[in-house]
Amino acid sequence: MENKETKSKEILEIIAINEKNSKAGRIYYSVETDKGNFSCFEFDLVNDLKKAFGKKVQCEVASNDRGFKNIRKAFGVIETEKVNITKKESNGNGEIQEARAMKDQSIYTSYCKDIFVAIRTDPEAKDLKSSTIMQVAIELVKQAKDAFK
Repeated sequence: MENKETKSKEILEIIAINEKNSKAGRIYYSVETDKGNFSCFEFDLVNDLKKAFGKKVQCEVASNDRGFKNIRKAFGVIETEKVNITKKESNGNGEIQEARAMKDQSIYTSYCKDIFVAIRTDPEAKDLKSSTIMQVAIELVKQAKDAFK
């Protein structure tokens, strides 16, 4: 039966390191991290990891299909994790202002329609032309808009 091993780089926070004995009597180390426990068989590597208690270290990790996870290399302490944030370039507030103007126009059109319908359904205004009613609705919305500036 073949034991397939995969390697990856991971950032691990070192919490504890404990010396252990394998069934064959060989000394190894169990490294407790924020991502679980890992084995480490290299004394020099363990000494480097001990200097990084409570810190994040970029490591090469090997894992196999039997569930064993070993730290193979340490590339150093990571002071801060870098996050790439891309900022969309825009021409200032122009896009926002344009969207706001479109929204305002839609709102004012809706108000005019509501006023138009209210006037049109009034029995006293049955002889008025539609264009006249729309002009009255537009003027009323403009007055209201100016009154709240």
